[in-house]
Amino acid sequence: MLPGLTDELYALLREVLPLVPPAMSGAPEAAALVALGARELTGADLADAAPRDRDPAWYAALYDALDAARLPAEDLGALPVPLVDGRVVTGARGAVILPGGPAEPLGTADSLAAVTWARVVHPAAQHPLLDRAGARRVAAAELLADDALRAEVERVDWDAGPDDSDLALTEAVLAVAARAGAGGPGRPGPVGPSWLGALPVPGDDGALYPADELLAAAAPLRAALGDDHPYGTVDPEFEAHHSAEALRAIGVVWSFPVLREVLPTEPDVTLDGAEDWWEQLPAEPDELVAVRDLDLVEHWDEALTLLADLPGVLDDPDGYTAWWLRTYTPLGRLRPRTRRRSQVCSTPAPIPRRRACAPRCSRGCVRTPTRRSLWTPSPTGSAAPRPGRCSRRIARSRGTARRRRTGCEASTVLCWPRT
Repeated sequence: MLPGLTDELYALLREVLPLVPPAMSGAPEAAALVALGARELTGADLADAAPRDRDPAWYAALYDALDAARLPAEDLGALPVPLVDGRVVTGARGAVILPGGPAEPLGTADSLAAVTWARVVHPAAQHPLLDRAGARRVAAAELLADDALRAEVERVDWDAGPDDSDLALTEAVLAVAARAGAGGPGRPGPVGPSWLGALPVPGDDGALYPADELLAAAAPLRAALGDDHPYGTVDPEFEAHHSAEALRAIGVVWSFPVLREVLPTEPDVTLDGAEDWWEQLPAEPDELVAVRDLDLVEHWDEALTLLADLPGVLDDPDGYTAWWLRTYTPLGRLRPRTRRRSQVCSTPAPIPRRRACAPRCSRGCVRTPTRRSLWTPSPTGSAAPRPGRCSRRIARSRGTARRRRTGCEASTVLCWPRT
């Protein structure tokens, strides 16, 4: 006998518990039944007795009924919870709830079924009662950064070759990444941790490659690279089934890859010229923010447009990216300090290059205050170079595909921060 038993809860549990009907579960009747030897149940008894073999929608109805009965959440520690991988676990504590819920499109739960690195509650069973019972709501991006997922990715054996289970892991990560949010039309959303780039993704030749070795079909980086770049292309059929945001989140290349590392202790040998940059630093940096593959660039007008859209990569004049551009391209050459900015920007340059640069020189890059400062004109006749001075790049191609450091084909104007 459960005091205050509702019709909904009785209908769900009468098959597994010999419950007294709701009509006889009021206070006067309950006291009489207890005097006659009936056992009074608690929320903990119901949680223990609830079946573990029902579908997620049944559990959602159970949570609704338990919530309506106002049973204490602390008594429901053994509540059965269905997960996206098909298991039903005991207890909500340790389970995670992703954004979404019962209104998610059909098939979403199936795509999440391979999420084995976390106990993700089935979307059809999500309920506020689970929050009170100990489940934790997490953003999709947080789930992508989980250390348990990193361990799963590191288990992919590229020497022996990825198998079907590894590709299923990729599908699961893409399903989570699809919930991480979009960056708007034509602007893919946030990129996930760099180690997700080791996930296997099919290329257009049918073989599996690490995600960060493949370009998306519409990647703007293609326009900046030479024809002999080392990247492959994502299989068109595979790409059609996943959003650009999700693919970019796992490392499929869209724009320049960016390496971010907090408190680095040594140069990253995968960066071109990293050892030389590191040696000239006065001290170890607090954070490494470095654009990769600058040595692959053949078309710098397109490359500079992409660099301007990458958050934070040009914020530090002493950072790797700024150093590389100053060292291996003629960006450090300033025009005479007495010339006005308008004169600098109006100096003849091949069209459309001058035309493409003019908006930056006249209006500035206004996406963030930091980048706006990079393009803001300095006062006329300043005593020393300041952020916003314009320098002319007259580039000449030199080197092979991996050493194409000054691969500009014509002159262009770039506003460059200098201290």
